[in-house]
Amino acid sequence: MKRAAIWPNAFQPHMEIISSAPTKKARRLSSIGLLSVVRYRAVHAKTVEDIVALDIALPRNTLDWFERLPAEIEKKIDVTMYCGHFFCHVLHQEYLVKKGEDCEALKKAILALLEERGAKYPAEHNVGHLYEAEESLKKFYRDLDPTNAFNPGLGQTSYLLNWQTPGYHSDQ
Repeated sequence: MKRAAIWPNAFQPHMEIISSAPTKKARRLSSIGLLSVVRYRAVHAKTVEDIVALDIALPRNTLDWFERLPAEIEKKIDVTMYCGHFFCHVLHQEYLVKKGEDCEALKKAILALLEERGAKYPAEHNVGHLYEAEESLKKFYRDLDPTNAFNPGLGQTSYLLNWQTPGYHSDQ
C-alpha cells in the first residue's frame, strides 16, 4: 500500500491520501483523526458544550470547500475539524461548540449557510433512517429494490415488504 500525508503545519488543513488495502498501522492512524474530536470534547468538558457533526456533499463544481462562517457563528465555536472524501466532495465537518451555546441553533445556522452554497445534508452513507430522503432518492430506492428487501426504512420510507404503507395489507 502506498500512503502519502501532507502536513503543512499543525494549524493548517492537511490532506491524507489512503489507497485500498490499508495496513493495520494505516487503520490506526486514520482512526486517530476520527476520534480526536470526541477526545477533545472529553478532555475539555469545562469549555466545550458538545459536538455539532455534519456530513455534507458540495456541488461537483465547488472550488472553495471550506465555508467562511460569519463572526456571530464563529465566536460560538472552540475548534473546527474537517475531513472528507476528496473525489466525491463529501465532507465531515465537526464543530466543537463553546460551553453554554445552543448546539441545535448553531447547527441550523450553519446548515442554512451550506444550503445557500448548494450543499446537501446528510451526505455520508446515504441519509440513514433519521432523515427523510428527497423524492428523487426515494424513487431511486424503489427502482433499485422493488421489493424493499435490502434497506427498508431508509430515508424514512416504508419498512414493509413491497413498499406497502402501514395499515395496508395486500391479498396477493
